[in-house]
Amino acid sequence: HPGQVFSFNRTVGPVTTERGFKFAPVISGGTVIMGLGGGLCQVSSTLYNAVLQAGYQVVERYPHSKPVGYVPRGRDATISYHLDFKFRNNTDSFVLIKGSIWGGRVQIQLLSST
Repeated sequence: HPGQVFSFNRTVGPVTTERGFKFAPVISGGTVIMGLGGGLCQVSSTLYNAVLQAGYQVVERYPHSKPVGYVPRGRDATISYHLDFKFRNNTDSFVLIKGSIWGGRVQIQLLSST
């Protein structure tokens, strides 16, 4: 909605095995370990890059504690239980977030009438 703040964590909801999340590599304190929901940061980082390109207002974003290989340095957005990625739809139009995975690559499109 116009003016609304999108929260990645609120949208994804609880990261639990009951909801289908798996253990995969995560970065914790600069070290790669196995963690529940590993891979979600690739989605949040891809969304962050789409938000930057579209000109929406970033409200909350945190970098990883070490570089990641799926986006350029400084273009990542880590998420965890207490770290969120949020942006504001600072336009007068609705925005649709469309995500897909092609051959192991994450693609995010932000669709709007403006």
